[in-house]
Amino acid sequence: MNDTMADYYEKHFEAYFERTVQIDPTPFLKPFADRLPAGAAILDVGCGSGRDMLWLNNRGFAVTGLERSPGLAGLAEERAGCPVIKGDFTEFDFSRLAFDALLLCGSLVHLPPEQLPVVLDNILKALSTPGWIFLSLKAGRGQKVDQWDRIFHLWQTDALEEVLEKRGLQVLDFFHSISAAGTGEQWLGYVLGCGPLRAESKAHRVKITNPRAKPKIWISRPFFLDSRGEVRFPPSAFYGFFPCN
Repeated sequence: MNDTMADYYEKHFEAYFERTVQIDPTPFLKPFADRLPAGAAILDVGCGSGRDMLWLNNRGFAVTGLERSPGLAGLAEERAGCPVIKGDFTEFDFSRLAFDALLLCGSLVHLPPEQLPVVLDNILKALSTPGWIFLSLKAGRGQKVDQWDRIFHLWQTDALEEVLEKRGLQVLDFFHSISAAGTGEQWLGYVLGCGPLRAESKAHRVKITNPRAKPKIWISRPFFLDSRGEVRFPPSAFYGFFPCN
């Protein structure tokens, strides 16, 4: 993350907090949480407003955050009632930690493609085996600069999954969805497994093929295949919007 982005989150932490804290994280946290053992220890890397920590904490998980911005770290700790480590995930020594699961919700969106594998390798040092990860990045090609001069690096599934495969990470759930902020931006969301997992940890994938259609994502399991091999969901399947950053 360059100095411009770091300065944004340090100088405008209150505005960022207000913009993101009220978004309902259920659509992507529920399939992640459903994979985890009860009471799992989770590290929320780049925890931002603490929104996701609060959701997980309320469901019995032992959550710790890590946040570079001192202002955001303080607000997140107060909001979620969880400890927050003040640190920069590009430099932090994750080998000192041991967690059952890692939450990387939009936290790596500012990393150039050549830096993401190196930073991810460092973060993965905090993951126990077996372990679980939630990772989301913005979909597209190249990069995008927003109205606050933040640079977002965009990803295609094939390039990103090559990075994940090289690290021995198994795709358990995949979402290709639309930002809840109404910007039309697309997100790639992954629930990943590391190490030997339970036999029922079957991969589920859902992709929005028409970005102009009403944005929906699947967050329920199980699914089944019809006679033509098409993916079908039970009537209880829940749909919603993917959160934004």
